[in-house]
Amino acid sequence: MTISAEKASSEEIAVLFVDDEPDMRRAVKRFLAKSDFGVLTAGSADEALEILRRRQIGVLVADIKLPGMDGLSLLEKVRHLHPDTVRVVFSADVPGGQLQEWIDRGRIFRFISKPVDLPEFRRTLDGAVAHYLARRHPPIHPAPSSGRAENASPTGETGGDCAGTI
Repeated sequence: MTISAEKASSEEIAVLFVDDEPDMRRAVKRFLAKSDFGVLTAGSADEALEILRRRQIGVLVADIKLPGMDGLSLLEKVRHLHPDTVRVVFSADVPGGQLQEWIDRGRIFRFISKPVDLPEFRRTLDGAVAHYLARRHPPIHPAPSSGRAENASPTGETGGDCAGTI
């Protein structure tokens, strides 16, 4: 298990990357080293669940093929235990129609295929983090206005000596 304490403070968003290949975990950590979010890695679903018990994770990226519990089972468990966590599948194996159904139903946010296109991977993670933030901190919308200008008279005239439009 790799937890980078210096990159994963409690104030920033944490992304947890789960893959049984140590080289892939190291490559992802290197690639995301200068990100605006903390990066944690786990080599199995059990390690990922242990990390999730200890800290809040904004985005979980999991390979489908993992030792023990597979990645889709992990993502389904996380959906129930940590519904705010945005879930992403990262795999060379596409599990047929089930994956599209999960995306359509909101069970997972996106699918990233291996081998990975790095710019696409980064865009997907940035989108997942933005989605997580939007769900946790929905925008505040101003109260609807009456459609009249603030200084309008009851007849809708705004008065003043200015003519024209802005």
